[in-house]
Order: sequence, then C-alpha cells, then structure tokens
Amino acid sequence: MNDLDPDELPRELRQQMTRHHAPPGLKRRVRFMLDQHATLPAASPVVSVLAARLWRSVRQWLGVGASFACGVLLTIMAVRYQADDNIAQQFRQQLVSSHVRSLMAGHKTDVASSEQHTVKPWFIGKLDYAPVVIDLAGEGFPLVGGRLDYVDGRAIAALVYARNQHVINLFVRPQTNAPAAPTGRYVSQGYNLAGWTQSNMQFWAVTDASAEELHQFMAAMGSAAKN
Repeated sequence: MNDLDPDELPRELRQQMTRHHAPPGLKRRVRFMLDQHATLPAASPVVSVLAARLWRSVRQWLGVGASFACGVLLTIMAVRYQADDNIAQQFRQQLVSSHVRSLMAGHKTDVASSEQHTVKPWFIGKLDYAPVVIDLAGEGFPLVGGRLDYVDGRAIAALVYARNQHVINLFVRPQTNAPAAPTGRYVSQGYNLAGWTQSNMQFWAVTDASAEELHQFMAAMGSAAKN
C-alpha cells in the first residue's frame, strides 16, 4: 500500500486533523539507552534489557501511529461512501422529477404509438445510441410511446408504458456511459423505482403502480429481451 499523502485528504478532514507527537521523554530515553549500549560490552545482559525497553517504547508509539492511520483511512472511506450515496440519491430524485413533470405537463410522449417499430426509429438522429424498445402489451404493459428527456446532464430515451390507470416511465441509457449509481429497487417520494441492466443498456423504471406490478414489469422486460 502506498503512503497516504495528507495533501490528498479532503480539505474538511485536513482542517480537523491534529498532529501527533512522540510521547514526552521518548527521545531522551532513546538517546540514554544508545549511550549505555555504546559503553557496555556486547555480551552484557544489561544491553539486552535496555534494548527490550527501547523496543517496547518504540512499539507503543508505533501502535498509536497505526491506530491514528487506521482512523484516518476509515474516515476517508466513510466520506467517499457518503459522497457516492448522495450522488445516487440525487440521480434517483432526477428520475422521479422527470416522471412527475411528464404527467403534470401533459407531455408523456413526443411520439405516441404502441408500435415498437415506430417508436424506436423515431430516436434515430436524436440520440447517440439506439434504445431498446419492447412491446409488452401481451403481458399487460402496453407501450404508449416515447420521448426525449434530460437526466444526469445528458439526453436519454424515455419509453412510456401503461398499467391499468398507471404510467410507467422507463429511462434507457447505455451501460458504458452510466455513472456509478447502484441498480436495484427503491422508493423515492412515494414512487417505486427499479434499475437493472440488460442488452448493454441500463434501465430505470419509475411509477406509482405497486411494487409487485413493477416487479412483474421487470420480469416481462427480461423475458422479452431473451426471445
């Protein structure tokens, strides 16, 4: 493991760090023991006693330093974990905001069609990738259409599905360009979210339908992609 450079620590952590000095008298005791070693025969048992005492003093100080280093390392890991978790939460909030905004503005789709062969070509020239578009009408999730949306600083495809009286917004983006936002199932602001990957794409579904219905939607998507 490389030595930890204090300049690489977060500024807030550096400001709160305190410099640990050797215990008072350690330097004086070390010099005294070295002087005693120089004046005694090499085979003298007193030398062994002095050396043992010196080692205990140094080992005790190393123990304090090691404990401090471990504490700093754990603090850095906690700070970085919290930062990553905040980024993931902000990303999911953006998805929910886009879902709500599309319903409030009455702008669910830019291209309204239940035909996947109509919706998918519509994105050509509007995105730098071709989103996966699957019709799930046979599984109870008919395709309503698609639109362009803007999430996490880039334009992405949003596919719209229906489930009884509920709307499912499915955001699709390339897996290679996706940031480190862990996929899985979440609840945010009262909406159910689910993220997964397939066909080199990352999918995020947002809906006010039940968690069980969202799970069924995920299963239908996964099954259709294999066929």
